[in-house]
Amino acid sequence: MTTKLSGPMGNVLKRMGNGDDYDDFGVHGPLSLAARVRTCTALVNRGLMVQTLFGHYLLTEAGEALAFALNAVPTDQ
Repeated sequence: MTTKLSGPMGNVLKRMGNGDDYDDFGVHGPLSLAARVRTCTALVNRGLMVQTLFGHYLLTEAGEALAFALNAVPTDQ
């Protein structure tokens, strides 16, 4: 089964695959944080991330593999 990822989901996976934290994207404010949390929650529901007890998000093995694959593709495609 394949699941289509939205643009924001792909961006979060790419950034986290490069070693950034889920809240370390350089955009601040309550609305952007809420959008990022919704995106991360959707990725958790797809099994690509897990949420820790402290509210942080981490990539699963499948998420890391997908992030690696997304980062390997040139941005113009």
